[in-house]
Amino acid sequence: MEALFGRNAPCTLEVGFGMGECILSRAQAEPERNFLGVEVHLPAIGAVCAQAAAMGLENLRIVRGDVLRLLNDQLAPSLLDQVCVFFPDPFPRRPERRLMRPLFTELVALHGRAGTELFLATDIESYAEFAEEVVAQDPRFALRARGERPTFRPLSKYEAKGHAEGRETWELRWALR
Repeated sequence: MEALFGRNAPCTLEVGFGMGECILSRAQAEPERNFLGVEVHLPAIGAVCAQAAAMGLENLRIVRGDVLRLLNDQLAPSLLDQVCVFFPDPFPRRPERRLMRPLFTELVALHGRAGTELFLATDIESYAEFAEEVVAQDPRFALRARGERPTFRPLSKYEAKGHAEGRETWELRWALR
């Protein structure tokens, strides 16, 4: 992390940060923490980079690409203190493409250490159930909370729209043992 941020500090990885509501507000509110965001959508990346520059954030780095490739090929082990996955694509017709699968939990465990937290928020109940089953199969993770919205996560435009349409948010939090 020192090579990437110029310092050693606790690090949060946010996967698929969208328009950046959470990662930008956290990077500003928690300057003592490093934030690494990974996203595939180029317009979102551009918008977040522009906002981060305007805010003068020095503790935020953005990667364009696949988080599985990033974790598998580019990050050293035991770097992450938190991994946040908020409203991932549920791939209802292609569950093999879902992020929350054994390969992902394996890579999170490799890049985390005891106490590293994994957060998931989704507005698809079947995805929450699927994710809970997947993570429960990995004995390195313990379920810490169900239904508790983390205080650091602001309401995104996507989530607000879902609430207006009657969709509930499912929140799950695990920690590495």
